[in-house]
Amino acid sequence: MNSWQVSWRNLMRKKWRSFLTLLAIILGVAATVSSIAMVQSTQSIISDYASQGQGNTDYYVFGQQDGIDTDYIDELAEENVIEEVLGQSNQRMTLDKEVWDQESEQLDVQVMAIDHLENAIYDITVLEGSLDESGLVIDERTAELWGVEVGDEVNFSASFQETEENVQTQVDAVVENTILLTNPDSWEQAENNEWHVFMGLDTLQKWTDTEGQTEQLLVSGAEGISFEQLGNHLRDFFPAEANMIVQPAVVDESQVATGFEELYASLYVVGGLSLLISAFILYNTLYISVVERRKEFALMKAVGYTPGQTRGYILREVFILSLVGTVIGLGIGVLLSYGFMELLAEIFSNVLYELKIGMPLLIAAVAGLVIPLIAAWLPVMKASNTEVTDVFRESISKPKKKPAFFLIIVGALLLIPGLFWEDMLAFLPLFLGIAILFPFLFSGIIWLLLPVSKLLFQRAGKFAARNLNRQKMRTALTAAIMSFGVTLLVFLSSIGLSVSDSMSELIEGTLGGDVSVVYEDAISEETLQSWRDVEGVDDIETLSTSSFLWYADKEENDMRLMDVNSVTTERMENTPLFQYNQDYEQLLRDLEEPNTIALGREAFDQWGGEVGDTLTVETVNGAEDWTVQGVVDTYRSGGYIGFIHDEQMEAQLGVSDQNEALLLAEEGTASSIKTAITSEEDASLAAVRTAEEQIDAFQQQTEDIFFVLNVLVIFGMGVAGIGIANTLLMGTIERVPEFGTMRAIGSTKWQIQKVILSEAFFIGTGAAIIGSVVGIGVMFLTSVQEVDYMLDLPFHISWLSILLAFIFSITVSMVACILPARRAAKVNISRALRYE
Repeated sequence: MNSWQVSWRNLMRKKWRSFLTLLAIILGVAATVSSIAMVQSTQSIISDYASQGQGNTDYYVFGQQDGIDTDYIDELAEENVIEEVLGQSNQRMTLDKEVWDQESEQLDVQVMAIDHLENAIYDITVLEGSLDESGLVIDERTAELWGVEVGDEVNFSASFQETEENVQTQVDAVVENTILLTNPDSWEQAENNEWHVFMGLDTLQKWTDTEGQTEQLLVSGAEGISFEQLGNHLRDFFPAEANMIVQPAVVDESQVATGFEELYASLYVVGGLSLLISAFILYNTLYISVVERRKEFALMKAVGYTPGQTRGYILREVFILSLVGTVIGLGIGVLLSYGFMELLAEIFSNVLYELKIGMPLLIAAVAGLVIPLIAAWLPVMKASNTEVTDVFRESISKPKKKPAFFLIIVGALLLIPGLFWEDMLAFLPLFLGIAILFPFLFSGIIWLLLPVSKLLFQRAGKFAARNLNRQKMRTALTAAIMSFGVTLLVFLSSIGLSVSDSMSELIEGTLGGDVSVVYEDAISEETLQSWRDVEGVDDIETLSTSSFLWYADKEENDMRLMDVNSVTTERMENTPLFQYNQDYEQLLRDLEEPNTIALGREAFDQWGGEVGDTLTVETVNGAEDWTVQGVVDTYRSGGYIGFIHDEQMEAQLGVSDQNEALLLAEEGTASSIKTAITSEEDASLAAVRTAEEQIDAFQQQTEDIFFVLNVLVIFGMGVAGIGIANTLLMGTIERVPEFGTMRAIGSTKWQIQKVILSEAFFIGTGAAIIGSVVGIGVMFLTSVQEVDYMLDLPFHISWLSILLAFIFSITVSMVACILPARRAAKVNISRALRYE
């Protein structure tokens, strides 16, 4: 029989023990795969939406006054530094309500009209039809939801030259779902999201009577032409009197999403926790196995086995378990990854995503194979150091324990970065410190719970407490693993409540009004008067919104794109757009000075400077340095935004149109005001949002995200349950003679089972108590330290999560003890008394 067969036979001798250890490895690897895959896939989504949302565009060209003559398209196409030129105009239209019969739903459509649909800038894949015509091009999900196919007619209504008209065009092509066409996939989602479609430019020109004109040009450079060369060439190409604005197509992921770093860290912590639990279970199993088989190892030494051969003997068993567990865990991890990503995609309005699974599989595979071998090293070394004389001993000597004060000092030192380091990854040293201190804490918990255990389990409760203190290190570490899950569950649920409440206040305080109306063009006085006449409207303020290019590194030409809003002292008194924790009025006075700006918290962090430093901004006059006067809290653009004075917005960014209106409403009238405004079917209307809708949407999104995290945490707690079962099973095997003696002097099977049940009660309840206390403590420190989560967080405790943590921890522990309890009750008295 070869050595691998011997190792397999040894594993099969203890089937339940091997199965529980294997299951722990499977779940640990699966959690690792899903956690890493979710992080990398989410990062990929943000990166793709930032880069692919602009296609392969290198530069945009805009006309400062009227449209751009389409003759420029052919002229630029002949330049050898240019690969492709597109003319594009955008028009907001509305699906004909009579045709679509969707009275209560959002029917707005953003039409992107392009002079030639088959191009290299917008690389789209056709499923049906052709891009050779000038009709409508829609994605697969839109075609399915609208119920149309190639050749069908689609009816729109739109405002052309201030005249409302009904138009009709044919669907010429259905293309693959693409980031270029971000569309809802249900009528419910369409309530707050408009549709996006492509269409031939000449069709829109006929409807709008703008033949020979386009709103903008999209330019991509030829191969080998640098970004700077192309920009300089375009600026030189247009005559000065053309008044063209040449703007680089900047990829800035912060424009797509902000604040995901803590989500990523949380996922890594949860995945790492599951793998850590698996490693501990394997260590525990091997340690007991080595103790049980010490005579076997002594005999191996006696017949000539070297320490290296003994180590290889056990490591082969570990490798078999880790290999099988890793392979199965990888498969389950892929399934979990797809499930969790579908849930995340739904949370973020069914965004398109590609599951990034290659690297997560590789990392999890390496971790699944290597970490068990590392966890096995101490037991393996213990086995290889077994002496030949151990075969004649009834017991082995216990290793010398380290002084208690030394462990307390080490554990306390590890708590310091864990409690005060402002990052989710701080949980790693925190958990390690708690694990070292846990045996001492657990002794106190046993003493505290002893009266309850005696009440529930009578004398068995006292017997269980004595046994747990006898095996304190092993049982305490088992409970510690469960407590880590409880800590995360309590902390994540509490911080979810805190984020939701704090952000709700921020939305109310910085949206600027009860209803926000965004317009494509300048809002006319006539339009404003029509809104003032709507019942419930108290007052209206208008502002300019735009975006500007800024340099993260001027020498490296590292440009970013940031949103900007205009402010005045008078407007901010009536409709505040940000909160400032210092001298609010002084900041507004400072912003009246030229070349000054206030940055949202996220923008300030991305910039990386200090208040009083200068930010280099691309203006109509070229690159200029603006002084950052302060960092403010705002809901707008997720905090990735700047605020400048009205006069500076016009003089330095060339934006004079006021295109957003902030409506102050009487209590309870915001929804009816929105309905009244949207019912006007104004084609220039880009978005209408109420503060209540924004709050509800954010709260729902927050709940969904923390639900995903808590599911992963509970998954890890389930793995911890396997560890509890394993520990209790090991204890049962070790105490076979003890249980045999109890049965011999008259103890019933139920009394034996109550001992194991009581031990499980101590472990589960102790883990819940310590984990909840630590979770509350971490939440408190997070709030008082004012950790930067884009906003200040008040102290909240999720009592519901604490209740659920207690129920789940105790339930898992009690379920985990069923097998060990049944095994203890079935001990054969005569065999137990002869057991070695």
